[in-house]
Amino acid sequence: MGKDGEQSKTVTIFRTAEFVTHKEEAGRFKMELKHDAWPPPLAHCGLPLLSATDQYVVVGEVTSERVNGFKGNRLLYTALVPQESVVTVLGATGGLISDIRKAPPDRAFHPDGGYSPQFWMELPDEKLRFESLVHKWDNHNKLVLVPNDAFLMCYQLIPEVRRDGTISWHDLDRPVYDVVRVTPLSHFETVDGYTTARVTVLRDYLEDYLSLKRCVAVAAFFDERYSTDNPEIGALIGEHGIHLKQPGRELWFTSLDVDFANQISQVSATATLMVPHGKPITDPIELSLQWPDHTGLITGHGYGQFAAMERAFVKDEVLLAYQDRPEFDVHPESGSVQYESRWAFSYCDRYSRNFIRFELRKLYEGTPDEVLRYFHSLSVKEAVAKKDLQTYGRRNVGIRAKEFVQAYLKLTRTLSDIANALGIVVTQADVGGDPTQLSDNGWWTFNDLKPIGCVVPLTLSFANFLSRCKDLFEVFKNLQKSFLLQIIVRLGLDKAQKVGPGKQTIATFESLKLAATIGQLAHLCNDSGIDLVRDSSLIIPKWDSEAKLKEFAPLFALNGLRIASAHNVLDEKVQKALEIFGIDKATCHNGWGLALDSVYDQVVIAMESASDLISKSS
Repeated sequence: MGKDGEQSKTVTIFRTAEFVTHKEEAGRFKMELKHDAWPPPLAHCGLPLLSATDQYVVVGEVTSERVNGFKGNRLLYTALVPQESVVTVLGATGGLISDIRKAPPDRAFHPDGGYSPQFWMELPDEKLRFESLVHKWDNHNKLVLVPNDAFLMCYQLIPEVRRDGTISWHDLDRPVYDVVRVTPLSHFETVDGYTTARVTVLRDYLEDYLSLKRCVAVAAFFDERYSTDNPEIGALIGEHGIHLKQPGRELWFTSLDVDFANQISQVSATATLMVPHGKPITDPIELSLQWPDHTGLITGHGYGQFAAMERAFVKDEVLLAYQDRPEFDVHPESGSVQYESRWAFSYCDRYSRNFIRFELRKLYEGTPDEVLRYFHSLSVKEAVAKKDLQTYGRRNVGIRAKEFVQAYLKLTRTLSDIANALGIVVTQADVGGDPTQLSDNGWWTFNDLKPIGCVVPLTLSFANFLSRCKDLFEVFKNLQKSFLLQIIVRLGLDKAQKVGPGKQTIATFESLKLAATIGQLAHLCNDSGIDLVRDSSLIIPKWDSEAKLKEFAPLFALNGLRIASAHNVLDEKVQKALEIFGIDKATCHNGWGLALDSVYDQVVIAMESASDLISKSS
């Protein structure tokens, strides 16, 4: 065993002649496999179950994933073994049974006060039973794995079901996400074997739980691998196959007659998974952090250790951990974070494009250690933030997103004014945006607007650049087509009229195209010096549905990038859209963050120009 009870990382390379012995019993020779030898198909079974750098620990697994090219199946479960029983369990011939037993649906508490857990693992003689870290049951060809509910309850973990059917359990007090990750359901098919079901636990939480329980995590696994004409397995099989029982494991090597293999190697084994050495969650080591520009360490929660109004700086990427989670209220203009009534990151401002300035003492007020460590990991010296200010200025995504919302509302206000002037009774909210709600609640609290205020790293990938362009265009989907079409008709166009190369009817125009059509008519009126509302009939014959307006070009280019986000390909259409925004892809090899800045800025200018164009015409 190595550190933390791990098996040695040195795996004995199997050679039949060296590691098979023949023991004479009653005048006959019996084949023996040395205990540290693992035949090639099972070589992975001799490796440590947990390395020193693993963040997550697999405590339950059912899978038919190939290993080292060998097809096969693996079932692994973990028992909580009291420290005084570990030697007995690891030394037992055959090891723990690599399965989970479950009690019938009787009362858990017996009349005499005794208690029987519903799920357990046991030695073959059934004299010793141990609580399992995972619960398991099956129904026909479906097998279910779920975490031990006592473990979940210990840390008050909260579940979140993902779109792919997996379940993550979070510690929302700290907060620490994905403490337990579960793929709960495995399907078995004769040819393909098991789909993967798995339970993994964050290392610190497992060690903490084991310490509280005064137990060692011991894994029992069954692993079988198929092979064809492997000479070393053939030597073990001989004429009739071989079955071996040794301390901690039981092995079978047998001939097989299936279309994909003629040999099968199987093992049921027991191994130490983790020996705990402390309680990093329940009794964490007192925090001690050296913040940039602060003299000396700040220990604990820092009482009396701060200068008056002491400021610190952190990358705005600190918000990435919170901006997509509904329990956090992230204010993109200031960079503040409100976590329900638990804690807050406030007394801050977005100092430059990439950095947030905050009062250090306020961060420490009621904030969990995990959060303090996280902010500290992204903190910088004031000089770094000042250089960013000099290089990129103060315009950050919060400013740009606010300008975007204001420009959009200006456009919807202009369109509603035109509608009312034409006798169509509508409000600005009817056309596509309610400024009162946005003002009362904050624009960033609305689902379709929240994404546009998310952090824009300089290193933004091309795929994420396109995705963020899609987020921006989603706002334009709030433009109500029915009211825009009414404006077009009142101005004198026939909605059944077919226009353009594809002979598309005006009634099939999407909202942006309808808004651009109003812009085209307004442009003709402005050029002719006539009023759009009173004299539109004079310019209807001159209308060209294919006329390009510089005021709307960035909006259509944004739509093109939105469409491209589904394919993530920088093709000719994307290149043309980038050119409209003045973006040179050659300058984006280190990231597309500044390119997205340009998209924000150009779209804002376009919406304001489109509003001015239409307003000027009446």
